[in-house]
This record gives sequence, structure tokens and C-alpha cells, in this order.
Amino acid sequence: MNVRRWWDGVVPLVALGSSALALMVGPGHALMWWGLTVCSFLLIPVYAVGVRGALTTRLADPPPYGARAVPTRVLLPVIAVAAACFGPAALMLQLVVLPLVWTFSGTVRRALVVTVPTVLGMGAAALLGPWLISRFALDITPVGGDPVPVAGIQLAVLVLGTASGAWITHLGHRGAERNRLLEEVRESRRAEATAHREAGAAAERERIAREVHDTIAQHLTGIVVLAQRARGEETGAGETAGGGTDDDPGIPELIETTAREALEEARALIAANAAPPHGEGLADSLVRLGERFRRETGPPVAVTVTGPTDRLGRDREVLVLRCAQEAMANVRKHAAAHHVELTLRVGDGEAVLTVLDDGRGTPIDAPGAGGGFGLPGMRDRLLPIGGKLTVGPPDDGRPGTLLTVRLPVGEERGTPVVAVPAGAGRGGVA
Repeated sequence: MNVRRWWDGVVPLVALGSSALALMVGPGHALMWWGLTVCSFLLIPVYAVGVRGALTTRLADPPPYGARAVPTRVLLPVIAVAAACFGPAALMLQLVVLPLVWTFSGTVRRALVVTVPTVLGMGAAALLGPWLISRFALDITPVGGDPVPVAGIQLAVLVLGTASGAWITHLGHRGAERNRLLEEVRESRRAEATAHREAGAAAERERIAREVHDTIAQHLTGIVVLAQRARGEETGAGETAGGGTDDDPGIPELIETTAREALEEARALIAANAAPPHGEGLADSLVRLGERFRRETGPPVAVTVTGPTDRLGRDREVLVLRCAQEAMANVRKHAAAHHVELTLRVGDGEAVLTVLDDGRGTPIDAPGAGGGFGLPGMRDRLLPIGGKLTVGPPDDGRPGTLLTVRLPVGEERGTPVVAVPAGAGRGGVA
């Protein structure tokens, strides 16, 4: 409700009603009626100039205080008392003066400081004002108000006005408190939304960083290895970098193939498609991963895939492939292996990926060892879906390192792989 519009209509209406009431009951003299009418209508410009601009636009808004309340708490009561001196009909002006006083007071005590003198003053003016005017200003027969009705009216106004004013003040305070709480809630929601956006952006940056590490960075590492081999073969005796056969292409062809695969991965990442860029299934992707490892590094890779891999779902197929890529990258960097076994078994309840090498068994399972995204990043990817990563020596006592990834399948199929917020899981050998 717009408070200003309400008072814009009420103030002129009450001023007009007071003048009309005085005319109906008979003021006793025309000058008395004119005096009452002038004082009543004087409320309108005082309201328009000094009161209206200070009014709030809603009932729940806090009232104005200080200098902005002076016209309401001082001028309006003085005008109302002056109007009552010309006849009891001016008591009607209390319908606008007293509510405005309460509106601009803010507390019951501040309101009563003005209300009580105003009510008593208007009652006394309605009884004694006509006599004083006839005695000192105009030579007329005084027509004052009847003491009993005037006293009854003013007593009712004082009691009922104070009770209703106190109730309205209480509602105003509750409305102001409600507005404050609502603003706190809105501010809290804005802060929460900002935090969610920042957390989402951080998680997305972390996801992209890991995708780059697990895809493009692995291909670039392979290109570096091939370039090092090419430089060594150029200086070697009896071998050239460009040699090779159809079954075992030369290093330049391997560099080109690896670079093309890196380009495909980059395009897939840019397109926000986390799936492998090739059209084959997970088994073919793992076989191709082992073949590329053999061409780039030398040791053969035995790839075995058993079980229905389509039960994993797209997100978990990607996760398995990323774990296999990271495991093979660790073998290349740390193991100095002569043979690698990459095995994926998909059963009714879980899928198990194992990567076994016969290398020197680098203790890469220690938390916080290093500064990459590799194994800690794999654990962080597996954690939201209940997966588990273990790295250690083979169970049969053979030399080397066994990496095992376990993740549930079946009813939990389709659960999204959630990115861990930035900063989580950093550390470890990549």
C-alpha cells in the first residue's frame, strides 16, 4: 500500500469535512466559520510542503525522525488547536493530525509526548476558545462546545487513539524487523550464489586442468619421448630416424600420429565432450593405448578386456580410460619396465582395471609425493562414485608395480563423475 497516496486523499477530505460540519451545526457567527475553515485548510499546504515528502511509501518502512518530523509533530498540532478555538467541529481534524504524529514518532513515548498535549489542548480550545475570541477579538455572542460531549470525545480519542497508535507502532516495528531479516536473507542468498558460482568455476578449472593432463599432456609427453629417440638415432650408427616398416612405422610417422591424436583430444575437450574422440568402444581405446605405448616406449603391452563394458556407461568408460592413460604414463616415466599387462574385468557388481609392470617398483603410492595431477587426481575422480585406487607391489612377490582401480557398476550406472573443487588432491607423482 502506498502511504503517500492514502494521505493525499485523506488530509483534504478531513479538512473539507471539518468546515462542512461547522457550517451544519452553526458557528454562531460567519467570522467563526471562516476562522475554522482557514485553519482547517491550512493543514493542506503544511502537509504538502512539510509532511508529504518525508512520508515513507510503505507501511513497513521506518518513519522519519529529526528535523523532517518537525512539521508533523509541531505545526500540525498547533494548527489543529487554533482551529478548535473557532468551534468544536475542528475536533474532526484529530483524524489526520494524531495518526500523522504517531507515524512520525517511532515510539509510544515520543508519540504520547505530542498526543496528550494536543488532545487536551484541542478540548480546552473547543470549550474556551469561542469565549476568549468574543472577549478579546470579536464582539459576538460566544457559542462554545458543551463540556460533557467535548470531554467524552477527547477522552475516547486519547484512550482509543493511544491504543490504536501503540498497536500500529508495534506493527511498524515488526514490519521494519521483517524487512531487515528479509534483506539479511537476500544478502545471504546472494553470498551463497556467489560462493556457488566461484566453487563451480574452480571445479570447472580443475576439471579442465585434469582433462588436459590426462589427454593432451600425455600425447605431448609421448612426442617428447619420440623426439628424444629420434635425436639419439640420428647420432647412432647404422640407424636413421626415418626408418621403419608398415608394421612398425618410423619415428616421424609416430610423431605425426601422436600429434594427430593430441589434436583430436584437444578438439573434444574444447567441444566439452569428455568421451574419447574415437568412435570405437572402451576395449578398442585400451588396445590402441597399449599399441601407442609400445610404439613410443618399446616394451610390449598385453591388453585384456573381459565382461560387458557397455554396462559402465559413458562417464565411467571415460574414467576408466583416463585411469589407464595415467597408469601407462607413470610406467613410462618411472618404471623402466620390459613388459606391461593392462587388464579390465567388468563383472556384475564392479569393474576392475589393473596395470602391472615388471619395472623397478617406484613407490608412487605415497600421498603428497610430487606435484602433479596424476594419482591423486585419479583418486579424486573415483571418490564421488565410490571407486578405489591402490598402488603397490604385485601380490605374488614379483618385481614391479601393480595399480588397481575398482569402481561400482550396475544400479549406480549413470551417476555423474563429479569434479573435485580446485586444490583438492594435488600432490603425488603424475
